[in-house]
Amino acid sequence: MSGINMEQLNPSVAKITLANWLDAPFNREAFRKVEHVLSVVEVGNDPESKNAFGQSLVDPAQLTLSSPDNIDLGIEGVLESTYTDGFMVLRDGRISYEWYAPGQAISDKHLVFSVTKSLVGSLVGILVDQGLIDTQEFVPHYVPELVGSAYDQVRVRDLLDMTVSLDFEEAYLDHDSSYARYRESVGWCQSAADRTPLGMHEFLAQIPPGTEPHGTRFDYLSSNSDVLGWVCERAAKDTLASLISSLIWKPMRAESSAYITVDRFGAPRAAGGFGCTLRDMARFGECMRNGGALGGRQIIPRSWIESTTGLGDGSAWKNGAMADWIPGGGYKNQWWLANDSNRAYFAAGIYGHWIYISPDRGVVIVKQSSRPQGPASKEQFQFDLGVFESVAKLVS
Repeated sequence: MSGINMEQLNPSVAKITLANWLDAPFNREAFRKVEHVLSVVEVGNDPESKNAFGQSLVDPAQLTLSSPDNIDLGIEGVLESTYTDGFMVLRDGRISYEWYAPGQAISDKHLVFSVTKSLVGSLVGILVDQGLIDTQEFVPHYVPELVGSAYDQVRVRDLLDMTVSLDFEEAYLDHDSSYARYRESVGWCQSAADRTPLGMHEFLAQIPPGTEPHGTRFDYLSSNSDVLGWVCERAAKDTLASLISSLIWKPMRAESSAYITVDRFGAPRAAGGFGCTLRDMARFGECMRNGGALGGRQIIPRSWIESTTGLGDGSAWKNGAMADWIPGGGYKNQWWLANDSNRAYFAAGIYGHWIYISPDRGVVIVKQSSRPQGPASKEQFQFDLGVFESVAKLVS
């Protein structure tokens, strides 16, 4: 893998705008300074109740990995070559290893893209436990604006597991696609001069339906997660930022506040707009690893996490286009399932963001990154997973 030229990516020379913030070299600074580019809403913590990590540090020399061509790689070389900004390993809730790229501080709140989906999926579990959401209910029961849309006969369960049939493609790099107009609607890019962007909710209501039955095929579409965030807000009669704050961020005693991006009408980007510090990202992962409990308090229902990590029959996953990315794996409640011997599962974001959880080894690994071009290849995806598996083994 190629190395990174840190001088070339020096954020001091980058002029960040709405037109370039997703592109290198600007993204490396922009992902840590999103509030200067996009509209955000704070996800508050409780400054009077913080829970700092203990430490049990390992020698970095212990974290030597083998590349696919059997070349030994030090952990820092791997992190630099994969455009990592922050990396942390927890073992039984204590910091084993913590690393930041030049320019990133412990206090920086980094946009984590689709890791947001997994956070929202866990929030749904809390609202289900409170009796506010029924996963077998149809989406318009909560969001009447979607009656008659492609989501009219979609169940909340289909949103959670990405088994909604839509005529919509996650074409990140096609600037003339409907996905580009989707990004316009959430306020993440400039609209064409000849059109006024829709708000996110209006765009979601106009996505065309697909031809297959819902619930039969895994299809990774971010719009489903934004609908899921809309369902949460309507079911709980509160904003998504407030719900995450009161039900997850404050109860887990986060060290810092977080944020979520919103469109020009205030609709939150539940599919990828969350940003937080590396340590709080790890704290959420540790809560998941510990069965939803942290600091003696049950935050996310243990039964929801047990349901999340159970594969079920896996037929929808096997019918999907990514089945060979994680052979025998799956996707449940907005989390990816590795289905390996350690029962690992993870959250993943487009530019190289991860929360990797290995319950049997007691390990949580988090990674914040700013790859020059977002979408990973299958090989990059599997390389990163292999790194996490190896690191988890080395520290346990």
